[in-house]
Amino acid sequence: MLRWVNKLRRGSLFFLFLFSRYSYAVIAPVSVSGLGNAYSGEAVSVDDASILFLNPAGLPLQKNAQFAAGLLGGYHEYKFDGTATNNTSGGFSQTGTATTSSFGVLPAVFYSTPTFIKDLTFGFGLTSDFDYVSDYQDDSIVRYRGTKTDITTFDFIPGFGYQLSPKLGVGFAVDVVYASTEMDSMIPTGIPTVDPDSKVINAATGLAYGWHGGLLYQLSEKTRIGFAYHSSVHIKAHDISKNIENPGTPVTKEVVSNNFNVSVVVPSYMVLSFSQGVNQWNFMGSFTYNQWSKFDSIYLENISVPLSPGGTVTTTNILNSRDTYGVVLGADYQWNEKLMLRTGAAYVTDSSNDKYRSANIVGATNYTVTTGGRYHWNETLQVDVSYSHTFFKEEPIHFHSVPDDQQGRLNMSADILGIQIVCHV
Repeated sequence: MLRWVNKLRRGSLFFLFLFSRYSYAVIAPVSVSGLGNAYSGEAVSVDDASILFLNPAGLPLQKNAQFAAGLLGGYHEYKFDGTATNNTSGGFSQTGTATTSSFGVLPAVFYSTPTFIKDLTFGFGLTSDFDYVSDYQDDSIVRYRGTKTDITTFDFIPGFGYQLSPKLGVGFAVDVVYASTEMDSMIPTGIPTVDPDSKVINAATGLAYGWHGGLLYQLSEKTRIGFAYHSSVHIKAHDISKNIENPGTPVTKEVVSNNFNVSVVVPSYMVLSFSQGVNQWNFMGSFTYNQWSKFDSIYLENISVPLSPGGTVTTTNILNSRDTYGVVLGADYQWNEKLMLRTGAAYVTDSSNDKYRSANIVGATNYTVTTGGRYHWNETLQVDVSYSHTFFKEEPIHFHSVPDDQQGRLNMSADILGIQIVCHV
């Protein structure tokens, strides 16, 4: 039974990456304009209506109604070099390389408008916080830890900002998060080189709620300090857990649990930002902090395990994650009346614990460089284009569990390209 229970640990741990925007494991792909300078001015930049997500306190600084719509295409690649051992099949080991890559397109749509109440601005946003697919082959050396993982989230955001004084603004927004995920892995049924593997599929969907808010203080016309806080989000997803024996053969058999549940609390994060304008330049910096140490377990209920009493099991996985911090610097340069150029760089620490790091847990200390620009087509229309590349530190893998072990090295990379139009109504 332990073999089946621990197999689900692989699936649950992908929630670490699902909500990576809360830990800044990678640059959050939620705003095309912010991506161009690596979100270095996350809590102070008021370039467009996407400030609703970053720090709604900046909404009142947009004097006219505004609509921003963008697409961000992301590509990532992971490669594990090493040895994977399955302890439940007599210590069966394979040495080699396992690779996976995926490409996804994320929407980012925001609208803001002043209200009939003086100094009060309302905003609404719809963005895909995450769209992740990894697809290791069913015969890869890491198949007993995980094969296909397909995760998508959408964040519906109503919020407002209010200008308390000429210098100080406050803001608040609600996050309504929809999550959909599929997590697959292979299970040995006997001798891996002789007997066919079984396949485990765990699919779940659910809604969760959180909030975020912030302050924005203008020391002068060209100097700003901002602070934003994003609350924790308690995810309760449920649907189906399925065990498929002899997949792809005439004697395929499925054992299904229709009441599979996953419960996980994603911790809060906060960001402190500043900006300083100097002639045609605007320099920005941010410090981010995430309390991953409070994210210490994941609860999984009614996992399909045919050999267990009742056909299902329930387990709690201990994670012992670490707090993370990030340092981000960037700048915007006004080339002329129509063209603005952007650049930025970010450093972010790793939240994963060495004891739990495996080829199927995508997390590492990373460095991101970005570039982009904005072109003012006319008085009412602007176009943003941004690009980022993330370099991940090569991490050692020394993973051990009851069902399997992994020893080797993990390499990763990620690229994001975005385009956005902004209309002033």
